[in-house]
Amino acid sequence: MPAEIFAGPHRVWLEPPDLVCAKLSGDVKPGHLRTSAEYQRAVAATTGRIFFLADLSDLGTIDVATRKDVGHLRTVPYQGLVIYGASFQARLLMKMLLSAIRLFSSELDGILIFAESEAEARRWIEARRATLDATAAQGTAPSRE
Repeated sequence: MPAEIFAGPHRVWLEPPDLVCAKLSGDVKPGHLRTSAEYQRAVAATTGRIFFLADLSDLGTIDVATRKDVGHLRTVPYQGLVIYGASFQARLLMKMLLSAIRLFSSELDGILIFAESEAEARRWIEARRATLDATAAQGTAPSRE
């Protein structure tokens, strides 16, 4: 598995052990979403879980066909989805897209976070990872918060 891919103009890369980062630059098309989802599933198959950190500061538009194609993401076993650099419009659009995914799965409940900065986003991921690791060590089910 490559350490980095491009889904159209969008850079997607792995930061071991289980963090997939993305820098969305410009418009998002259906093929871009599918390519990114395939990469994320491959990482999750290797690592057992995935956290996703997305920088939307240069996001363009997400066309209607892409929004309808969002089902590709519901099979990615996210343990945390953290977005930063998003405009108000981008936040609204991401919430709508993720609401559509939730129609098929409640797995994203409590794990979608909008952070003010990359540093804040990474702190949340580290805290979430520590919580999951601690509950796994104790043999208890993790909270979705």
